[in-house]
Amino acid sequence: PLENGISRKFEREADQFALDLTRDPVTQLKVEVSLARTNLSDVVPPPFIEALLYTHPKTLDRMTHAQEWAAAHGVPLEPADPITNP
Repeated sequence: PLENGISRKFEREADQFALDLTRDPVTQLKVEVSLARTNLSDVVPPPFIEALLYTHPKTLDRMTHAQEWAAAHGVPLEPADPITNP
């Protein structure tokens, strides 16, 4: 569990770095949804299962972080429509 906790911390830092570098939370959200569907992941596992078994933050936390990052940095989660909003 200790090593998994450390791994989750590094993964959260990697997510933050990726968002800061790419400024693309939409892609991060799409990737998380795709991975959850492909892996049939439990997006909200019980806390004790996450602590014991998960090496990555739970999907819902990663998605929430991307949404919060977008709001804090003024990045829209919907792509701009070039016709109505050039």
